[in-house]
Amino acid sequence: MATCHFCETEIPDGLSICPHCGKPQLTRVQKRQQIVGILICLGIFVMAAVAATLLNGATPRL
Repeated sequence: MATCHFCETEIPDGLSICPHCGKPQLTRVQKRQQIVGILICLGIFVMAAVAATLLNGATPRL
């Protein structure tokens, strides 16, 4: 049995929608894709912040 990520009730394995709350459930691949997307966005943000700091002539504080 799996647990719904929204209402936390137990649902049978393999269901893509919770029968209790009706919310879609993410597969492991979808969860991994979300995490990778968030990490890529975070990396781009950090690189942009460092680049902006260096272009302004200041030394970045770590």
